[in-house]
Amino acid sequence: MFGYIRPLKSEMKVKEFEQFQAAYCGLCHALKKKYGIVGRFVLNYDFTFLFILLSCETGVVESGRRRCIASPLRKKCYCCGNTVLDDAADKSIILTYWRLKDCIADESFLKSLLPRAGKMLLHMAYKKAKHNVPEFDDVVEQKLKVLSEIEQSKTASLDIPADQFAGILASAAAGRSDSLEKERTIFQLLYHVGRFIYILDAADDLHDDFLSGSYNPIAERFGLKEGKLDKDTLEYIRTTLTHSMQIIGADYELLPRGVWSPILENIIYLGMPFVCDKVLKGEWKTKKKIDK
Repeated sequence: MFGYIRPLKSEMKVKEFEQFQAAYCGLCHALKKKYGIVGRFVLNYDFTFLFILLSCETGVVESGRRRCIASPLRKKCYCCGNTVLDDAADKSIILTYWRLKDCIADESFLKSLLPRAGKMLLHMAYKKAKHNVPEFDDVVEQKLKVLSEIEQSKTASLDIPADQFAGILASAAAGRSDSLEKERTIFQLLYHVGRFIYILDAADDLHDDFLSGSYNPIAERFGLKEGKLDKDTLEYIRTTLTHSMQIIGADYELLPRGVWSPILENIIYLGMPFVCDKVLKGEWKTKKKIDK
């Protein structure tokens, strides 16, 4: 996955960071429990954010302590016994599987060997996840198919392909709220999170896509020939991403507060702007650290 939706660790209290780690570890253990070791390979920050967002209204979240492959000597706290966590695990598997399939279709045989191996490893897990959340699987399949057709046509629009990907993440919250108004708010919030991810990823991949000759919506939209953002394009991309972040913040303010609110506020108001700035400056060197 992408890993752009994450907190800014330097601005978190110790207990908040430990709480975020418990959510991240909880998703990891849920993936392992439901899908075996292969499930852990799809662990990502973006679906950790989804779990936290959809769990925000709940009271005390059940937790436990255990060792794992990432921490064999010291027991670490992790969230458990949560239906939202299981749902996030299922949807992580489905989206990863379809993205691997999409990569296979877009790449040459040699370049697609790694995605092919990943798809084979995830096949049984995908079938199980599809059984658990068939509606989400249908949405992902349909929207990624349309997105692939749009990208193959090399459309010069930035919003048309971004809309398809944004719809995938927005659909991940379907049926998870107790009121229609709240579901609409979360839908729009996640739609703009998805839009943010797609456009930021295009900016992050601009140079690599230039070298490989792959489609990049930003390059097509602005006619970029050198694999880098010029001044005017940079300003446009920063403005449109800031617009999405503002809508995300406005939607978040309409939601009830809960035990996860400080972490969500860190991610939305600090983490996302931080990652956005680093990517647009060409300083996003690794997606494995929460921040430098």
